[in-house]
This record gives sequence, structure tokens and C-alpha cells, in this order.
Amino acid sequence: MRYALTGALLLAFLFCLWLMRRGWRRRAERHADLPVLPVPPETTGDDVVPPLEGLYLGTTEAGAWLERVTAQGLGGRADASLRLVPEGLVVLREGEPDAFVPRADLLGAEVTDAQAGKWIGEGGVLLVTWRLGGIDVDSGFRAHDHSLHGVWASAVNALAPALPATPVARAEAAPVEAAPPAPTVAKPAPPAPAPPVVPPVARPAAPALLGRAVPPALLVLEDGRSFTGTAYGAVGETFGEAVFNTGMTGYQETLTDPSYHRQVVVQTAPHIGNTGVNAYDDESGRIWVAGYVVRDPARVASSWRAERGLDGELKRQGIVGIGGVDTRAVTRHLRDKGAMRCAVSSTGETADEVLAKVLASPSMAGADLAREVSTPQPYVVPANGERRFRVAALDLGMKRSIPAYLAYFGCEVHVLPATATADDILATDPDGVFLSNGPGDPAATQYAVEALRGVLGRRPVFGICLGHQLLGRALGLGTYKLTFGHRGVNQPVQDVETKRVAITSHNHGFAVALPDSPATAFGHVEVSHVDLNDGVVEGLRCRDVPAFSVQFHPEAAAGPHDSTGLFEAFTDLMATGVRL
Repeated sequence: MRYALTGALLLAFLFCLWLMRRGWRRRAERHADLPVLPVPPETTGDDVVPPLEGLYLGTTEAGAWLERVTAQGLGGRADASLRLVPEGLVVLREGEPDAFVPRADLLGAEVTDAQAGKWIGEGGVLLVTWRLGGIDVDSGFRAHDHSLHGVWASAVNALAPALPATPVARAEAAPVEAAPPAPTVAKPAPPAPAPPVVPPVARPAAPALLGRAVPPALLVLEDGRSFTGTAYGAVGETFGEAVFNTGMTGYQETLTDPSYHRQVVVQTAPHIGNTGVNAYDDESGRIWVAGYVVRDPARVASSWRAERGLDGELKRQGIVGIGGVDTRAVTRHLRDKGAMRCAVSSTGETADEVLAKVLASPSMAGADLAREVSTPQPYVVPANGERRFRVAALDLGMKRSIPAYLAYFGCEVHVLPATATADDILATDPDGVFLSNGPGDPAATQYAVEALRGVLGRRPVFGICLGHQLLGRALGLGTYKLTFGHRGVNQPVQDVETKRVAITSHNHGFAVALPDSPATAFGHVEVSHVDLNDGVVEGLRCRDVPAFSVQFHPEAAAGPHDSTGLFEAFTDLMATGVRL
């Protein structure tokens, strides 16, 4: 028995060694194409901070503790000396050629308590994030004098182009793709159960992130209330409308939804970033939120689908955020006082100084934002399989999931800019017209209302979110701003005719006013859906022309999927063949 147990332990040990070697080999293969590290220039400017003498701990992929980068001699520990000069970072490692990180490739730095899967302990480690051959990496250094870590982190952040030393507004953040290309259409996910509802109870303030010497940050609201925390994502300042999202999942879809343009999103769910980010879940070609407020940012992404960490992605796209905030308290305040202008700042200014800038920032009421997020040029999304219908889709800030669902139901989708006219729409010879979601005040989007009036009664029409509000205005109904809006994935909506209740995804701060009379210039209209929380009009159905709309999101990629049948209802409407 003793020999059998010894043999089993030996086999287990050898198996673990084999797994480790396989992991090392795979990482080496993945990083084999990384370029050779540049050599330092012969002449440089004066040192920005005193040189750092200590230990080089290794390099990992940014945001991933265990994904070591071993190529180009980056894998092993070594005594090292660092110099930060105006041209970039000079790295001198014992036993390795001198290396240089140009200033353009520096992304920032922080002081943390672990690196490459190793707990460092008191004094922490200086973690420098930089770009090598198209990937972002983290390199760890532990100085003999630990007090220099914070000084160096601030100096690197000031020098790095991705983290400006001077305050910048969100609109001036690092350039990213403004309009999505034609999305790759995939079969929509099957219906999934709605996540549990978490009641908005107050909680004590969250502690600061352990061991991270990151800059302090402020969330300052228009009415003067402020909240303290630590910088999350890019360092700087940003302005927008403070809104809260109650979704327990889908933070990546929220961040990349164009409907959140010029809004600072407060996540009520406490843990954000746990599953990292990936290219598949993006709803557009960039992050659109103006700023991000979270309670407990995840320190490590833990998902087989994760391609990088959320914190690094926020930094890459210049999104200023704040962590360690009691987001429940913020949510209760916004629920009582209403959505309002705000700022997130990690520039070191006082709350009073930031408040003065908040009061000078633009309001969401009257804002025409659809044309800012729309595609600049038309494009076509082909149908999945045989084409049954051709749909002209007005892109007012359309999420990628919408044309994906339409394509799944056999629609060839011709996506048009928000400013397209009725003639532009009809020139595609569509079987139906779709109006998408989008940001801003529907009252300021009159050009889309006029285009819609030009096609009502001539083609079947389906609108979602902002498209629903524009249908209401085209019919002569009013719109108004909600106190704090609906944003989340747990809103109960009832079909007035069938009494069926669906749990739905919402993202809107404006709503359609209840009609005083069913009569409109286009015939009779009726309310088809209502929100059971507050009675808001959630759907319209025209009786005399083929048109209907909903305020909620049946295409919600993160769920729930109770209402995906509305896309099939649109195809049924197009099948009637109304073409005038």
C-alpha cells in the first residue's frame, strides 16, 4: 500500500510538471513573434525622477497576473536599474541587454502588492504598463527604497501619453473607432433566466483597494454632494450626466452601448470587472460612457473568455473612472434627487473646484447626440442564410445585437446614418424600416422625426428605445425627461392586450407621454406595453398603419431574452407586403 501511494504521488508530481512545461511552451509560442526590445538612445534628456535601483520581477500580459511573458528575456528576475527620461524608460538588467521603452509606448504605472502571481508584501511593487508589439504588458520592479514607488508611478503617469498630465474631458480621450463596421452576425443566444433583483439598500463606504497606491479620485454631483474613492481606468477628469444601472451582468455591453454617450454610469452591482473584457461582447467599436463609477473593481479577470482586464481597457480608451465608492448611496441619492450633471476627477483638484466645472457643463435636456454616435456611411449586414426581407435601419446609436437579430430572422439590413431622409430610406427599396436606440433628447432629433413621417404608412416600421420615442413624436405625442430613468436588466413590462409580463432590459432617460386621445394624423394609436414599476409607456401600436415600437431592448445581449419574439413580429408585419 505504501509503495502504491508513493507511486501515485510521484505520478501526480510528474503530471504537474508536464502541465507546467506545456503552459510555459504555449506561452512561449504565443509570444514568439514579439519584437526585439529597442536599445536606449545614445543621448537622452535629464532624468525626470531619481534612478530606481532594485529587482526586476518579470513581465505579464496587462491585467493578467499569471500570463507571464518570457520572450525577449522578459521572463526572469534580475537586479535592475531604471531611468525615466523625457524620451521614455531606460531599463538596465543584469545579464540582459539594455532595453528602452519609448514614451509613445508607455501606458502608465501603479503601486500594487503582487506581480506575476507572487505576493510581494510590505512596500509593494512598481507596476509599469507599456505596449510591446501590439499587446499591453505589465512589468514589475521592487526598489531597494520602497518610498520611491509612489514617486515613480506618478512620474510615469505624467509622462505617458495615454494618461495626460493635464485634465482632459472625455471627448478628448484617446482616439478609438467612432462608428462600428458591419457586425459579424451570429445566432442570438437562447433565452436565459433573468438575474436576481437586488434591493437598493444602503451600505457602508467600501474600503480602498488594498495595497494600490493609485491617485485619489472624486465623484462630484451637480447639487454639491461628493464621494471619494480611487482612480479606476484613466487618470484625468470627465463630465456627463450621472445615471445608475442596476444590472448584475453585462457591464461590457453597457460600456460599449452608444446610448450611454455623455453619461457617467454608476454600477449598483458591487463587483465589476470579474470576467474581464473580450471583443465578442462589444456592442459597438468603442466604449461610449463618459465616466465609470464602481464599488469594488476586480483585481484579476477570471473567465475563459477574457482577453484583457477591464481596468486596462478603460485606460487604453481614456475612460476616467472611480472605484471604492459606495455606489448604493450614490444610487439612492440619484433616485431621490434625479439624474444630474457630474464629474469624475483624479487630477487632485478640490470638490469645490470640480463643482464649478460641473455647473458649467452641458445638460442632457435638449442634447442632439444621435448624429454624434451614428455611422458616417451606410453599410449592409447580410441575412443569415436566404434573404427574406430587406430592412432600412436608421442608426441613431444602434447596438450590434440589433442587426444580428434581424439578420437571424432573414433580413438583409441596410444601415443608414441618423440624418438620412425619407428619400434616402426609400431609395434602398426596403420591405420595412427600423429605428434604433440612441442617446440624447428625442425632442432635439427632429430630422429623424421628419424622415419617419415620410415613410409611415408606406412601409412597416419598428422602433426600439429612442426609435420608440421618435415614433411617438412622429404621431404627434409628447416626450419628457424621467426623474432618474430606467437602466438595468430587471424591469417588469406588461403587454396590455395579453397581460403577459416580461422581464426586460432598459436604458432610457426620456419617455413618451401618455396619449390624450388615440387619434393621430396617421390614424389610431394605442399603448401596447406599460412598465409595472411606474406606469411609463413602454410600447406603441398603430391601428391604421403598420407600425409599432417598444421602449425596452428585446435584443439585450446580456439578457433577459423574454421579448426576442418582437423581431419575428416585425417580419410578420413585413410579410403583409405593405409597400406604398
